[in-house]
Amino acid sequence: MIDSLSTFEQLKRIECPDATASQNQPIIFQGGRGSWVQDVEEREYLDLCAGFGALALGHHFEFHEGSVARTEFPLLQHGMGDLFPTVSKVKLLQKLLSLMPGYLEKGALMVTGGQCIEFALKTASLATNKGGFIAFHHGYHGLDQGVLSLCGFSKFRSPFGKLLTKGVVEHLPYGCSVDQLQGAWHRLEQNGIGCAGIVVEPVQGRGGVRFPPEGWLQSVSLWSREKGLKLILDEVFTGLGRIGTLSTSFSVSCDLACFGKILGGGMPLSACVGTAEIMDCWPDTQGEALHTGTFFGHPYSCRTGLDTLKIVSDPAFLENVRKQGNWVTDVLQDRIGRRSVIRDIRGQGLMVGIEFNGEGLGVEVFQRLVQDEGVMTVPSGPKGEVLSLSPALNISRQDLELGLTKIIKVVDAMPL
Repeated sequence: MIDSLSTFEQLKRIECPDATASQNQPIIFQGGRGSWVQDVEEREYLDLCAGFGALALGHHFEFHEGSVARTEFPLLQHGMGDLFPTVSKVKLLQKLLSLMPGYLEKGALMVTGGQCIEFALKTASLATNKGGFIAFHHGYHGLDQGVLSLCGFSKFRSPFGKLLTKGVVEHLPYGCSVDQLQGAWHRLEQNGIGCAGIVVEPVQGRGGVRFPPEGWLQSVSLWSREKGLKLILDEVFTGLGRIGTLSTSFSVSCDLACFGKILGGGMPLSACVGTAEIMDCWPDTQGEALHTGTFFGHPYSCRTGLDTLKIVSDPAFLENVRKQGNWVTDVLQDRIGRRSVIRDIRGQGLMVGIEFNGEGLGVEVFQRLVQDEGVMTVPSGPKGEVLSLSPALNISRQDLELGLTKIIKVVDAMPL
């Protein structure tokens, strides 16, 4: 049996010190099935975060192992991106666009959520010939340099300030007034960069499962259209079933919508879809694409994504996600909602946040759960004050009940 501590010490000697979180009791995972994972010492953990929300159907769903060898010739292990498309890429894009509102007609595939957002920024800039954007405090759109300026957490931006062009992004409070939007737009226009668009999460994930005020997204959409700005919905976390719906773009008119996480069913895959008008701002390729990557449209990822979409897009499946989510928040409200240590319990679908009255308490509960109770969750919020739950969308009620029982146990043991 492999020893976790010695393995972790080996990793620390050979890996960049920023790449893996330090732990007093390190855990090294080696396998998983459904909503359960196992570490190298064969201890089992209930997974209520599902790969930061990416494992739509849990670990090793039935098609994961067989989807790559269903024909006489096994599925291509790798394609050639922008040169020779694969049938998996075509079918995935067709399926994804068939699930979108009719005004979103074209798309492009990437690997990560950050790359998807970067593609959206490039598209909006091509369409407007401007380079500035409005984003929001505690928004999280990836940490690649191309999108880092959008990040609403200064701790991620500040170490790399010298690499970032100043004045390109105006950050506003999530749920801000139209007057604040107007001011940010005016500043970008005045500094010569101009404002190309707005980037917003329908629900903030890393920010602590934060929901916008009622009707706010619709007002942002209307205002951006009046100004000729491009609205980009970052649905990398929330899209394709996480909050019990396929896309916010059905209720909020946008120019571009970005998807990731659930899209790949555990494989690295993201997609940006948009109106034909804005997508056609890209020129026809002249033998080499302006925005591409070695693994864009990767056949394995596309095939797994296609199989995943077929399941999560079923209306009955989505209805169950909503019911499960409502049940989770109801149980938590009933059992711990009135405790003084709890500030709020909120959620939509299977994206749930428990906000504590105290900085770092979400981190503390996360650590107790994984180390003492064998339950995996994720801390979030600008001050680590939120515990986030984003389990597999097909998690059983039995597993959910067990997880909530353990969360309630840890919260009940906290000082009043």
